[in-house]
Amino acid sequence: MILRQDEKHFRRFAVLVAFALAVCVLPGTAFGDRALSDEAFEQLKMDVQAELDARHKAAQSTDEVFPGATAAFVLPDGRVAGFATGFSDIEAKVMMTPEARMPSGSIGKTYVAAVALSMASDETLDLDGKISQWLGTEPWFERLPNGDEITLWNLLNHSAGLVDHVFEASSGFQEYAKKQLSPSDTTPTFDPTALVQFVLDREALFPVGEG
Repeated sequence: MILRQDEKHFRRFAVLVAFALAVCVLPGTAFGDRALSDEAFEQLKMDVQAELDARHKAAQSTDEVFPGATAAFVLPDGRVAGFATGFSDIEAKVMMTPEARMPSGSIGKTYVAAVALSMASDETLDLDGKISQWLGTEPWFERLPNGDEITLWNLLNHSAGLVDHVFEASSGFQEYAKKQLSPSDTTPTFDPTALVQFVLDREALFPVGEG
């Protein structure tokens, strides 16, 4: 997995928050045998917000791209706390809020990978099978770089040789994403058929499995 600088910075923050929460709620620790008191809950929220703000402030003096972020946690008793820092729109100086809507990034990949591995363990899915057996009849498949050689494993470990359309300005993905995430659209969707168009008819980055 390739992480951008802002993702690396935020990942460190997430680990620190996760550790702090674990100390608070694990059995045998200060709050493990009973619900967190209201006072302790409020202190925890202040600590998390302070750490998030500190991470954002520190990043502004570096070359990291960290305009803003949101975070949340849920305690075993069901209480939820949400946080935000920085801006959701730098140019317009719109502050980030816990309710701000944003893409989930690579989070979805972990769910897909977990399901795929579970199915492989149950022998209901062959990860070494070429994707052509499922997608070969799609009208766009012949335009997919390396299409005939790509396996499910190649997709899961990013070794299929497909271009990274998300960060390539000429792909048109950024414009598509902005349109789909328009504030006027209360039910944004990303159509898989539309998404695959961004990698079609492109030169493969490398032969399948060699990068």
